[in-house]
Amino acid sequence: LPVQTIARQLDLRRLAAFVVVPETPDSEVKIEQLTVERTAGPRQKTPGRGFWVWDYRHTLAHPETVLGACRRYGCGRLLIQMPALEDAASLWEAYAHFLSTAPDQGIEAFAVDGYPEAIHTPEALLHKVRRLRAVLAGRRWAGIQLDIEPYLLADFFVDETGLGRYLAVLEQIRQALEGQARLSVVI
Repeated sequence: LPVQTIARQLDLRRLAAFVVVPETPDSEVKIEQLTVERTAGPRQKTPGRGFWVWDYRHTLAHPETVLGACRRYGCGRLLIQMPALEDAASLWEAYAHFLSTAPDQGIEAFAVDGYPEAIHTPEALLHKVRRLRAVLAGRRWAGIQLDIEPYLLADFFVDETGLGRYLAVLEQIRQALEGQARLSVVI
């Protein structure tokens, strides 16, 4: 079926996948019949739009511009790169203020950070999370989203210890949050 035809009848944000993996490169797959069905039932709320912002300095220098763009495009979640550890305390305070006041405008603001080597040396990432938590003390904030991408490391898939180290770092971050915010993970 043409995608346009399907798109007019289905909410593609709730798309289910049908995956065929051939046994050999020269395998042939022939689908005799495929039925696409729309089920009736209670409509569930679909997730809204979210934006990632890597330039946290621009966001903090122009918060109304960024929040205005979010409102204009229906963005309900904003993920903003965490400041560098060497950034001034005033920048960290501005970042914390942004995270804690964005919900007043209907935008869920998450801190975002991560790097593949964190599965070997998570100390810097943990320090950033603890620093942010301390700066935000007593204020509400949505949480942190980790984008570690350990699969980019050459040795990650060598054996199951790569996955074990990854899960251990996620657990350390969860503990560092001390239940004060949600932990979201890009997988």
